[in-house]
Amino acid sequence: SDLDTWFHRYAKVEDQDKWATRFKELLQLPLDQPIPKSFAFSFHYYLLFDAPCINGRRPVELWASTNRHRMDGERVIQSLSELSFSCFEMLESNGETMIFRSLETNKEYEVMKQDAIPRDKLVFARLIRIGNRYELFGPYTSFVHEMRGEILVQLEKYNHHEEEQQELTIRETSWRVLGWSIQRANELESMEQQLTSAPTEMRLESNNDLFLSAMENQAERPGLPVPILNQLEQFYVSEVTKLQKGTQAWYSRSLETLFQY
Repeated sequence: SDLDTWFHRYAKVEDQDKWATRFKELLQLPLDQPIPKSFAFSFHYYLLFDAPCINGRRPVELWASTNRHRMDGERVIQSLSELSFSCFEMLESNGETMIFRSLETNKEYEVMKQDAIPRDKLVFARLIRIGNRYELFGPYTSFVHEMRGEILVQLEKYNHHEEEQQELTIRETSWRVLGWSIQRANELESMEQQLTSAPTEMRLESNNDLFLSAMENQAERPGLPVPILNQLEQFYVSEVTKLQKGTQAWYSRSLETLFQY
């Protein structure tokens, strides 16, 4: 509350407009439209903790420097100034706590449960340390666990040359990956809708049967090694059959394309 009051006292509206454009670029939102209401809270936290929007420095840094001699809450002030937006994987959830693991550092955190609990396993969020525990701080966005591999690839893409990047760029990495993840989730949802709206005779009622049938047809062609067929079938049975039917269908099509190649 104190940080928020301080920010509104010193932040300039024109600077916020400039960083609004940057925020929309990171999340791949339309630049000619206002930030959607569903992202307004996230944008405010982006301004407070990530954007150097007051004299080239992050608001939380300047605010913390003016409060460094306050003995009440000194550790909390320090925690706030060090907050970073990142992606976590929820490993387990019990009565009072959740175990999160950072996809960037592999460090694990014991997080106290609050009123709202992430619906899915992958969570873009901030964790604040209060005493010997961590809590979710501010808005967060969660994604299904099936997107883990793709999100890891995107994080690696932006972090590959991290030592050469400026602090601003490093702090924007998770925002970039969040923007990509939102677009990717929308694509997958659209695919699911297309599959479920297809005529009954075109629906893939048994994706495992579809895969085996396609592979049998391909196996009739000379030159296809049987061990490779067996390995891909094993991959499909052990990994793909766990996924949602729409996602299974797209894996089947991808594997068919691979065999044709």
